Amino acid sequence: MYNFIIAILLGLSYSQYTYSLEDLNPTSDYFGSDVGTEFFENQVTLHYFGHFNWGLCSSRFGQVNDLVEDLNSQGYSQVKLVGVGKDIHLQSIGNWFNGNDQSVCADSNVNPVWSNWNANQRDLFLLDHQGNLIFQQSISGGLPGDLEETIIDLINEIGEASAGDVNQDGSINVLDVVAIVSIILNESTYNALNDINFDGSVNVIDVVALVNIILNN
Repeated sequence: MYNFIIAILLGLSYSQYTYSLEDLNPTSDYFGSDVGTEFFENQVTLHYFGHFNWGLCSSRFGQVNDLVEDLNSQGYSQVKLVGVGKDIHLQSIGNWFNGNDQSVCADSNVNPVWSNWNANQRDLFLLDHQGNLIFQQSISGGLPGDLEETIIDLINEIGEASAGDVNQDGSINVLDVVAIVSIILNESTYNALNDINFDGSVNVIDVVALVNIILNN
C-alpha cells in the first residue's frame, strides 16, 4: 500500500521535511543531541506531533514508542522516533518521558517545525531512509493497522540498497567480512542489513555471499 502513497507523493524533497531540535528525554540514547531527519540519516523515521499536557497525546506517543522499541528488539534497528511538542507546555514534558526511551523535543517560539510540516495535534509522519514522506496521518483514533509491516518493508529496502556494507562505512571490503563473522559468533540479534542473501537469517552462507560480492567488484 505504501508504494501507492509514494507514487502520489513523488517529488517531495528531503529538505521539505527537516528540523534539528534538542533531545530532552533523559532516557533516550540521544539525550542532549540535536536530533531530526538529518541526524538519523539513512534511517526510517517516525515524527509524532502532540501536546505534552494532553493525556491522549501522551498515550499515543507511548504507543508509537512501544512499536519502535519492539521493532528494535526484533533486530529492526534502523527505525527511529522523535516526538515533537511545544515549549509552551514544557512543564508537562515529563508525561512523554514516562516509560518511553525515544527522542522527545520541544518546538520553540512560534513553532516553526509544526508550521513547516503543516502538522496538527497527534499527527504522525513516516519518512523513508531517503527522507521521502510515506504518509502523514492523525492517530487520534489509534495507529494504522499496517504501520509495522510498512516500516519493516522500508527497512528491508535499506538492506537491499546497501547489502554487504555491514559496518555502514560506505564501502564493501574485508572489514565487512570481519564484522559479519563477529556478528555470527556473538549470536547478535537479526538485522536485515546483515542478511546478504535475504533468507531471514545471518550465518556462514552470508559470509560466502559477501566474499563473492567483494571478489566480483
